[in-house]
Order: sequence, then C-alpha cells, then structure tokens
Amino acid sequence: MTLRKKTLVVFGITLAILIILLYATSRCTMLERFAVLDEQTSHQNTERALCAVTEDIASLYSINYDWANWDETYAFIEDANEDYIKRNLPENAYAYTQFRINLIIYVNSAGEIIYDRGYDFLTEKETAVPQSLKQQLAPGSLLLSHPQTDGSLAGIILLPEGPVLIDSQPIRPSGGNGPAGGSLIMGRYLDAEEIRRLARKLHLPLVLERYDLAEKSPEFKDVYPALSEQDQVVVRPLSEETVAGYGLLMDLYGNPALILKVAMPRDIYRLGLASVHYFILPLLAFCLIFGIVVLLLIEKMVLSRLAALNSSVRGISASSDLSLRVSMTGKDELTSLAMAVNKMLESLARSHRALYESKERYRTLTENTYDLISEIDTKGRYLYASPNYKDVLEYEPGDLLGKHVTDFIYQEDHAAVMASLGKLLLDHFAPGQLVYRAVAKNGEFCWLESTGKTYSTAAGETRTVFVSRNISERQRFEEMIRYQAFHDPVTGLPNRMLFKDRLSLAIAHAKRYNQPLAVLYLDLDRFKVINDTLGHGLGDRLLKSVADRLTACVSEEDTVARLGGDEFTLLLPDVDRGENAAVVAQKIVESIRQPFKIDGYELFITTSIGIVLHPNDGNDAETLLKNADTAMYGAKEIGKNNYQLYNPSMNAKAFERLSLENNLRRALSRNEFVVYYQPKVNINTKLIVGVEALARWQHPRLGLVSPDQFIPVAEETGLIVPIGEWILRTACAQNKEWQEAGLPPIRVAVNLSARQFQLQNLVDTVSRILQETGLDPSWLELEITEKLVMQDAEYTFRVLEELKNMGIILTIDDFGSSLSLGYLRRFPVNKLKIDRSFVSEIGSNRNHEAIAATVLYLGKSLNLGVIAEGVENEKQLDFLKQHNCSELQGFMFGRPVSASDFKELLQKEFEFPSRTT
Repeated sequence: MTLRKKTLVVFGITLAILIILLYATSRCTMLERFAVLDEQTSHQNTERALCAVTEDIASLYSINYDWANWDETYAFIEDANEDYIKRNLPENAYAYTQFRINLIIYVNSAGEIIYDRGYDFLTEKETAVPQSLKQQLAPGSLLLSHPQTDGSLAGIILLPEGPVLIDSQPIRPSGGNGPAGGSLIMGRYLDAEEIRRLARKLHLPLVLERYDLAEKSPEFKDVYPALSEQDQVVVRPLSEETVAGYGLLMDLYGNPALILKVAMPRDIYRLGLASVHYFILPLLAFCLIFGIVVLLLIEKMVLSRLAALNSSVRGISASSDLSLRVSMTGKDELTSLAMAVNKMLESLARSHRALYESKERYRTLTENTYDLISEIDTKGRYLYASPNYKDVLEYEPGDLLGKHVTDFIYQEDHAAVMASLGKLLLDHFAPGQLVYRAVAKNGEFCWLESTGKTYSTAAGETRTVFVSRNISERQRFEEMIRYQAFHDPVTGLPNRMLFKDRLSLAIAHAKRYNQPLAVLYLDLDRFKVINDTLGHGLGDRLLKSVADRLTACVSEEDTVARLGGDEFTLLLPDVDRGENAAVVAQKIVESIRQPFKIDGYELFITTSIGIVLHPNDGNDAETLLKNADTAMYGAKEIGKNNYQLYNPSMNAKAFERLSLENNLRRALSRNEFVVYYQPKVNINTKLIVGVEALARWQHPRLGLVSPDQFIPVAEETGLIVPIGEWILRTACAQNKEWQEAGLPPIRVAVNLSARQFQLQNLVDTVSRILQETGLDPSWLELEITEKLVMQDAEYTFRVLEELKNMGIILTIDDFGSSLSLGYLRRFPVNKLKIDRSFVSEIGSNRNHEAIAATVLYLGKSLNLGVIAEGVENEKQLDFLKQHNCSELQGFMFGRPVSASDFKELLQKEFEFPSRTT
C-alpha cells in the first residue's frame, strides 16, 4: 500500500472513531444534563405559577380587608343605606374592573345576605351571584366562621360555574375594635381569562384542570398518583420538544382542587442537542475539506519533500558523521521534521558523549569500589571483572576473562553456585544472596557474598552482572558465635544443647543399625566447697583441668560435654555391656581422684558417676539423661567417689528422696524439728560435764526421722543453714533455761556444718544468738569436722580465732581420719573428738586401738582435751580410762533424750554405774 493510501485510511479511521466517540459522549452526558436542567426550570416555573395564584388570593385579601374594616361599610351592614352602594358600587362597574372583582356579597351578623352582585369582565355587565356560592353561605358555614386569628378566610372554592378565588372578612369599624357586624365576601373567577392574565404576567403557558376530572384524563394518568401523594409539584417530559410541570392547588377546605399545568418547550434540551449537532457538523465539514486539501497537496507539498528528506537522512546514516545536518526550506511540518531530525542528530551526538562519560564513570566506580563486580555470559564465562579481583583474589582481571566461574570456586561449593546461576539465567530470578568460597591465586580461599541480576543486550543476549563482597571476617565471627552457642565457654566442651543433639542422632543411628550405646552422667564431689572457698576463677580452671582429664579417658569417637555447674556427660557409642562402660567409669574415677595443682593449691576432689545403656535404660535422650542422673545420685548416696549402673529401682529411691526434700523444706516452718541431748561425762568425777545437741525430725507421718536420712539432703540443698541456726538458737536457749532453773551449769555442744562454716557472717550469727538467748559464750561448744578444717586453712584459722576470742570452746569432730598435724598445731582448738570408727573397734582391732591411744597421747601433749564418742561397753571404757581420756560420750552413759528428760538427768547428778575402779 502506498504512503498516500496509508495516510488516507489512517486519517479516515481516526476521524470516524473520533466522531463516534464525541457523538456518544454528547448523547450520554451532555444531553442528559440538559434534560435535567429543563426539568429543574419547569419545576421552578410551576412553583412560580403556584405562587402567582397565591399572590392573586393575597391581593383579593388585601382589597377585601380594606373594604371590610371601613366605617361606611360597617354602617351599611347596620342600616343597608343605598347611598353606600351608589357611592362605592356605581353601575359603571368601575370598582369591579379596577379591583378585578367578579363577586361581592354583604352578609349581616344574622347570616342574611343584604347585598350581592356579580360582574362579567367579558360582557362588562352585572351578573347574578351563583346560587351554588350562596348555598355555602348558610349560618355556621366556613366562609362566615372566620377561624383564622386575623378574622379572614381566603382560598379557592369549586363551583359548578368554575373555580373561584374567594376571601371572607369580618366587617368591623376602622379601628378594628368591637364585634363584627357581618361578613364581606369578595370573589374572583379563576377562569380562562384570569389564567391568560397570569400567563401574560409570568410569560408562561398555563393550563388549569379540575383535580376531580384529571384522573380520567390520559395526560394526567401518570401525574395524578404523584400529586395524590402530597407532592405539590410534579415534572414530566411530554416529548423531546416539550416538558410540563403540574402544580396542585388546594381548596378552602384543604382538599385537592385544581391542577395547574405549565407546559414549556424543552429549549435547553433542544439547545444542547443543537450544540452537539453543530459541533459534529463543522467537524465533519472540516475533516472533509481537510481530506480534499491533503489529497491535492500531499504529492506536491509532502511526498516530494519527504523523499528529499529521506535521501538526506540516508546520506547522513551512510556516512556515520553526526556533524552533518538535514536541509529543508519552508515553514511547515516537514521543515519541523527536518529540524527535529537535526535536533535528534544533536541529541545523538550528546548521547554519544554521555555514553562515553557513562562508560568512564562506570569504569571509575568499578575500579574504586570495595566490592567485586563481574559480568558473565549464559555459559558461565567471565566477560568482565573489576580491578578489585587483584586485591581480593590476587588475579589480574584479564586472567579471568573467558574462564568459567567454577575455575575459581572452592570445589565443595560448585553445585550451589551453578544451581543459583542456572536459576538466575532460566527464571531471571535472583534467589537471595549466594554465599560461597572462592579460591585465591595463592591457594587460600575467602568467603564471598554475591547478588546477581540479568539484563538483555541489544542483540537479545542474556548477561548476568554479579556484585560480590568479601565476608571472610564476618564469616569468622559467625563461626565463632555458632561455636559459642553449642560449646561451654569455660571448658570448650560441647554444651547441653549440642550434647542432646548428638545423643539424639546417636540414638537414631543405633536404632537404625541395631547398635548399642552408653551415657555416663558424672558430678564432681565437693566442687562447690572449693568454688565458694577459693573463688570462681580457680573453680573455672579446675573445671578446665577436669575436662582435659575426661577427654583423655575416652577415644575421639566419644563425646564429652559439660551440662552446667559441676556436671559432665559422656556419650560412648558401640558400648554394648555395662562392664565395658564400667571400665571407662572406673578409669575416670581414678583419674579425677588424683590431686589437681592449680595456682599453688593442691586440690582433691572425687566424682560420682551414673551409667545408662541404650536401649535397655531408655529410648530417647531425655529418658537416658534422667536415668543417668538418677544413677549418679545413687552413687552419691553410697559414699560418692564411685559409679553405679542404672536400675529401675533407683527411680523409686529418687522419688523418695525428692519427697523427703520437699517435706524437709516445709518442716522448719511447721516446727517439726526437735533437739535431743546426749550427755558427756567426766571419766574421773563421774558427773555430767557437757551435753551435745542433736537434731531430730518429728515427721507427722513417718515419725522420728534419723539424722542420717535428712542431714545429707539438707547439706546438699542448703537447708542445713537455717536448720543449723535454729538448732544453735534452741540449744543455747535451753541451756540458759536450765541454768536459770538452778541446775549445775554445763557446756552445750553444737555441730557446725560445712555450709554454715562457709558463711561470711558465721561469727556475727553466733554472737547474735548468744546475745538473744543470754547464754555466756563459755558454756557453748562448737564442733567442726576434720575435713571442714582442711578446706581453706587461712579462712578456717581466722574464723576459729574469732570464735575462741569470744570464749567459745572449739572441738574437732571425727578426729583421726585425715588431719595433718601441722594444721592441728596452728588451729586455736580446745578439744579433739576421737572418730567413732576407732572407738567402736577397741577390743577387736589392735590397729584402731593404737590410733585411739595415739590421739589421746597427742591431745595430752598439745594440752588439748580429748572426747571419745560411741562408748558402749566395758572394754572400751577400761581402755579409755587406762589412757587418761578426759570425757566420754555414748549409749553406755545415756542415749539422746528430750530436753525434759535430760533435765531430770541433771537433777539426779547422773553418775557411772557402780563398778570397781
């Protein structure tokens, strides 16, 4: 198709579419708005017509009011003087025409018509008053009742002769005072002439229709129901040429009387329709003329010049010289086109310069950024690499061009990088940030974080640009954080979370391949004493040393973990028998038993170990750890420093121990503890010289609970501190009570636990209790165990010195098991108490007799008193007397008894049983 035909077709189609759109828009919007304006105007005109009728009634009211309130009228209604008629209502009917009155009626107060006259404006003759109107003037009628406040009554009444505008006024003197002498009624026919007068006045075509006849008229068929619904004005379009407004007029009695129709031409609608047509017709004419002009001039003024322009442009394109310009004479579109081509050439020249600057800017940015920028093709080969590759990977950018990206990526990350690259090239979707390891030229690798985005070249080739960042330092910190999340910061061992994870995996592996495994749960005995005494720093170093020994006791396939505090766990795969696990446990017990030398201290600790086997002792990690913990407590209960294999009965013991602990926590507040007293006697005077206060638990259900059952639990849970303080206060108060009762004064001995002794306020607590009870310090004896003395020599010495300075007697209990003589020589103690185990073996074990004799000799040499506890037979008594033991205590002289029973013993001045000495 030629250019000419193409131009005409395109122009014609465009013109047709434009005309159709304009016409449709005009019909749908503008004409509808014009129709609304027509209806609004008709509504306003109808309301004007109704107002004109109302004003007509008001003018009649004004005229009638003036006549009715005139003294002459009042006199006329009284005497019917004919002079009044002659003067005011002459036969020339001037008064009727001047005031447009068709009817006038004078009615006296008795309801009698004394004068009435009608007048026809068309014939200009007097007429009779319609009889139908007179019928409505009967006494008591509405026209004569004047119900309104001003005494008047105006409106429309319907007569057979036609509708009448009527006004009735009471006749009064000019002052308006006094009773009404009658009524003056004036009427004006609302006939065709009056309607024409109103139409001329309003410049509106008016038609009046009786309401009762309108229902039968086809024209009013649609209007009648609307007016019946109390709408005063209804507007209806009659045709595209006419619109009518219908107004409802009510009669004097408030009933619908007349319909006033105002029919008007739809001038606005026709004007709008004409505007639309006048808009389209000139446009069609213009388009037609324009088409003819184009058809005549296109060849001469356009096509030939366009060919010249085309030739000039082709010449510039062939030369690729952007400095050349197109030449075109005239001042028309083609000249503008030529100027536009020249501007385009200038723009291309500027773009060429901008492109050069952009390339230089891009090169500068890529060479000066810390990130690595690269471009690769769809085969994964480098097309560009920024100079930063030299700083990060030590490769020259040229070394990478043409090489595949995987040539410089760590082998293990090839799959992830290629999968991400493939998805990017296939879906043009970047799956987040890609983190991988790149291999530097020196063989080391660094962590890179890359994001990629594809673009298409002008030739349609897909390229991918990657921006990569060296995150090796960040990766190192993340690795460190991950390590810290799963490892104990003190020992470097796996923590509880990592151990449970490994244990769960080991259990799953064991179930799949039907292989066994063992778990060891160990707790360090006496670690809390060392940690609280020597400080947490030394305690942490001790834990690190313990971790090293545990790791040395197992193989690399095993897992050693610290759960927290002084608790460790071991995971031993492929251990199918308890004997094999016991071998490892025994190795650990012996290793931990060896002394630890830390910061100049030689520390001794032991460990208690619980052992469980999978699947016999549990099928999941929680159960295995719980049962291993139970077995570990079983090892502690039988003396610590050993291991125990789990058996189901341990759970019952653990539950029993837990129940005991819970009851023990409530026992103090419930006053379930009592103090029993066991006498100490002088071997020579045979008198009670002292008493030891011993705690007993009077459980409401279990009865009297032995100290051997609840004291270890109280020690472990820390409840021994409030219990011990209560025993000390009770014993001191009881001793003071005995003294005040006049009994011989004796010294009461109270045992101090290790936890009590570790309290920094021990001296203050003892001093406070002595002050509260009023007991003299010399009558108080405190017993501390040999092991407690050796825990922290400096602290022990300082506390014992303060207590002794107060006047308190200090005794080392269970003496003979492990105390160094060097410590004994330094400590400010008063007495030694031979360990019960040595006394019980007197007469049957010569070694124990030798130890007991040595202790007695040692006490005598150091000028210390010696007490032997657990004396139960004559052989023991004879031996102790022979070796000059100063005080005795045991069942032979008295069992622990209540305070009241012991009071009776004091009163009897208890002596030894009679025997030959």
